[in-house]
Amino acid sequence: MGLQRRSRTPAKRTRLQRTWFVVLVGLSWFASTPPTHADDASNEALAHAAGAWSLYLLEGEVLRTGTLTVDGDAASIHAALTLGSPAVMRADHAEWRDNELELEVARKEGTFFAKIRFGENTARGRWAHAGLRGRLWLGRGDAGGANALRLARRTQQRAIRSKKPPEDDPEADFRKHALAVVARDHYPVLFSPEFLTPSQATQLRSDEPVLGLFLNGQAKAYPISILGRHELVNDTCGGVPLATSW
Repeated sequence: MGLQRRSRTPAKRTRLQRTWFVVLVGLSWFASTPPTHADDASNEALAHAAGAWSLYLLEGEVLRTGTLTVDGDAASIHAALTLGSPAVMRADHAEWRDNELELEVARKEGTFFAKIRFGENTARGRWAHAGLRGRLWLGRGDAGGANALRLARRTQQRAIRSKKPPEDDPEADFRKHALAVVARDHYPVLFSPEFLTPSQATQLRSDEPVLGLFLNGQAKAYPISILGRHELVNDTCGGVPLATSW
């Protein structure tokens, strides 16, 4: 018995043609759709990153402060960074990828790499520089800047406490207290302090570390034990105004 081929009726052919038409229209619409919601979210996150930020970077136990300014769009991002010096450094490379800003900035000691994820008024990131790795914090506005500084100082304090100085170090006890991290303006600034002669300063040890200055015929010594409790002294030496900081 031979097989017989069934012929499609006009109604079936019409339904089949309609089905293929719907499929082709759907494929054409899918291919021409605008950017996805993920792209919209990325552009929105980049908009939050634009502007000026206060930056805090922890290198070992040293907390460095700076500023970061971001502008442009995902296709062309510009970043200007000030870190540890008054010179503004233009980022050699700035790219927005996976909702993170990737930075590459040339420094005298090497190249600084960073990845930063931004929020509304705070940002966190990680950095690598000269074989070191660490974290950084950014804040915008009073609330964001204060929060970023608080987190940075808390991490710095943990780093200092976790490092035990050698037992034979004569200044170990001094450094433990001098490097303690406290809130801003916790220690009062000194203005035009009173000075004693060496014979009058009986409370100081003979090997007391000091910051010494000789200017225009006048010599002054600022004991580290006092600077550690006040951090800044506004004074004059040889008729020249100066600020002594520790």
